[in-house]
Amino acid sequence: MTDQSKWAFWGAFLGVLALICLPSVFFVDALSGYRRFFSDVSAVGLRPGRVRFIPHRGGGRGIDAKAPLDFVEFSLKASKAKTVALTGDFNGWNDSALKLSRGTDGRWQIVLPLPKGRHGYLFVVDGSAQLDPSNREIAQIDGRKASVRTVR
Repeated sequence: MTDQSKWAFWGAFLGVLALICLPSVFFVDALSGYRRFFSDVSAVGLRPGRVRFIPHRGGGRGIDAKAPLDFVEFSLKASKAKTVALTGDFNGWNDSALKLSRGTDGRWQIVLPLPKGRHGYLFVVDGSAQLDPSNREIAQIDGRKASVRTVR
């Protein structure tokens, strides 16, 4: 075998090896970047504007399954509370169905999909129901005094 044919053989071999390896290197790099991206994503940051489904089956009063829903955030500053839940006409006034998440600043929050209209709600702080101190709109709903949130 001559030197020229050896160089041609090794050149072709390295060319084929590069064609096989380089796409897989880029694929593995892209896959690890994709996984890294989703491991750093918080679900709280992903908030679509509208969705179509019934948020709380059987609990809400007359929720239309085809009506568009908007995501609504409920929050309460209660730094000494151990548990906070949300109850309202949208979940049949179930005191324990919707638990709020505690933030680092002592603020409890939850984001719910709700249809357009007026919704009565209360916060349940360590087992006792209370009105939303940041919302002045109050009404008598289902035989109880409740804060009211209007979704437009």
